[in-house]
Amino acid sequence: GQTVYLAPGAVVRGQFVADGAENIRLTGRGIIDGSTLDRWEQTTVPVDLAHCKNVTIEGITVLDPAAWTLNLYHCEDVTVRGVNIIGARSNSDGITIQSCKRVLVSGCFVRGWDDNLVVKGYDGDVADITFTDCVLWTDLAQSMEIGYETRAEVMERITFENITVLHAN
Repeated sequence: GQTVYLAPGAVVRGQFVADGAENIRLTGRGIIDGSTLDRWEQTTVPVDLAHCKNVTIEGITVLDPAAWTLNLYHCEDVTVRGVNIIGARSNSDGITIQSCKRVLVSGCFVRGWDDNLVVKGYDGDVADITFTDCVLWTDLAQSMEIGYETRAEVMERITFENITVLHAN
């Protein structure tokens, strides 16, 4: 039941982590900056949520993450809207959705060295995931991926629509 608001001009050098939280929001026009973290010694995911329900992440910008950028694991009823991600280091995946249900990602800009929009089913089923109206720039890996490491029995109703890919190798 908490909201974190990053005011315009705010710069956070750290991460937001929740496990088992409900009705939470991370919003605003501020920046989460990972540039001071060492990629190999401080593998820090800027937004890392597990087993959360009724989540909104909106308007924030994440710069130079030292690992995956926005990770959702076993979450339900999540909206990610208007988030901007710029990552240029190895393994700087953009938005990673693992074993989640009912997730909407819309209006985001993701520039990542690694995968940009990823759905995986590690140890649970995946359903009702929609990516829409996003702009992507991928330096190395996949712009959109239904994950390589997937072991879920069911992955259904996963949609990528109105996605613009500016660059991909």
